[in-house]
Amino acid sequence: MNKKIYLSLGLIILFLGIVIFRQPTPNIVRGATVYRTETCGCCQLYVSYLKRNNYEVEDIILDDLTQLKNSHNIGNEITSCHTTLIDGYAFEGHLPIEVITKFLQETPADFQGIALPGMPSGSPGMPGAKLEAFKVMGIPKIGEPTKVFMDF
Repeated sequence: MNKKIYLSLGLIILFLGIVIFRQPTPNIVRGATVYRTETCGCCQLYVSYLKRNNYEVEDIILDDLTQLKNSHNIGNEITSCHTTLIDGYAFEGHLPIEVITKFLQETPADFQGIALPGMPSGSPGMPGAKLEAFKVMGIPKIGEPTKVFMDF
């Protein structure tokens, strides 16, 4: 009988110790630099979206993004209103976190980033409902053709 009581008390103490002294899992924080123009309201919403998803965001306002986009091989056919740099890769437009995470985990050798061209309805930072799957394009290395990264 005493063994059962001591065993039960021991298990209760062990359980309470685990519950009381358990450390919460820290949120993974990743750095991101968003380049945008001052007048774009949806870009501000996208910055907030990144922050809500554990990104530490440096928000840089430029008068013209052309030189930045050209330096990252972001052609007119895949351009959007803002460019984000994360871990040395370029992310163009209103990309969902899930797509960014997938790219960063896979880091395909033939792309230097990904783009969600235009400003599609229902994408992060854009109003409205998502009307169709997002066609996420790979940002090619210089001299390479643009290819689809994924549909999301």
